[in-house]
Amino acid sequence: MKKTVVLLLLLSVVAFLAADLTYDIPFEMDIVGDSHAEVGNYEYTSEWMTITNTGTTVQDYKIKFETTNVPDGWALSVCNTVACYMPNVAVPFPLSAGESMDIHISILVNSAGTFTFPITFSEGDLDAPVRLDFTFATADASQSAEDELMINNTISNYPNPFNPETTISFNTAEPIQNGRIEIFNTRGQKVEELKATSNSVVWKAEGKTSGIYFYRLVSDNANSKMKKMTLMK
Repeated sequence: MKKTVVLLLLLSVVAFLAADLTYDIPFEMDIVGDSHAEVGNYEYTSEWMTITNTGTTVQDYKIKFETTNVPDGWALSVCNTVACYMPNVAVPFPLSAGESMDIHISILVNSAGTFTFPITFSEGDLDAPVRLDFTFATADASQSAEDELMINNTISNYPNPFNPETTISFNTAEPIQNGRIEIFNTRGQKVEELKATSNSVVWKAEGKTSGIYFYRLVSDNANSKMKKMTLMK
């Protein structure tokens, strides 16, 4: 399954900051559901995500989720505690200072398969839209050779949370070529790129602000999934 990731988040509890809008995502953004071959049609429902306006004024944000890649016969919905949002349309939602809103993802699964779907927040006090790229795959989804290579490559960091440095380690099926560790902030901006000449690198984050960061291994012949780490000062 080909995955497009801008963030990726992605993880026990994800908490990150964009302007005064914060998010808690207590699950993997690369979602793996039950095997369709084993259980048949089913509904996957995520844990609740919390969106909070940590600022001091009311903000009129917008939320949009896209269903372009949803397989035929499947259904994707994103709902708050009262109602579900319309897909492929930026829907406004005001948040008062300090106010939170909970949303979750529901997916009706009707076959083995996989797809990607973004949820985007915009307007309010955001300088630019914040896009979260999720994937969903049944446990028995077919995978390309590229995806199998990615899944077989593991990456992690220790300690996590950390202050002020952490060691990022990885294992690959074969020696990497032109390897590097890319580190992103919660807005999808690359904040660091470290050469990976061995199976571990140290990220020294003295000059960075506290919060969630995402990292991945990229090379000519092996990549990893995006993982998250927390800098706490």
